[in-house]
Amino acid sequence: TQSISIADYNPQNVNIDMGRRKNASFRVNVTDPTPDNVESIQIIISPSQDRPDSYTINPSSGLALDNWRYERTYSKSELGLTTFTNKKFICGIFLNENGQQQIDVVVNMLDSEGNILYPTYGNGISIERAQMLDATGPFFSLSTQSLLNFDTSTDLIHITLQ
Repeated sequence: TQSISIADYNPQNVNIDMGRRKNASFRVNVTDPTPDNVESIQIIISPSQDRPDSYTINPSSGLALDNWRYERTYSKSELGLTTFTNKKFICGIFLNENGQQQIDVVVNMLDSEGNILYPTYGNGISIERAQMLDATGPFFSLSTQSLLNFDTSTDLIHITLQ
């Protein structure tokens, strides 16, 4: 812990050591036209193993104490959008205590009823602390309904969908 003294209304410079959180991000950037029947983008990130356990976070350390699953859904109507084209959607995650993890990623394009229209999968993807996996490309064609492949040798990892 760190003590900070507040004295009157005098400005103070305080350096706060936040440590090194073990977090990373997955970003979806849709480049093709959004079909009218697509209402939401759902991003699901889970460890590369068959355990559906709930994610548990320790806010003081940022560590994932158990196996976890992140799920984030972005809705056009809730965001006031008419399209997902050229928009970026991010899901931030905490990694295990080593700051490195194998993850599975699913990006689903959903209709207004929550039905999956266009799924895209990535299995066994390596991700490390401070990395951003950037999935950019067309998500609404049959050719993207396959595995995502990433080159994880840099901090900002780009994948171009074809």
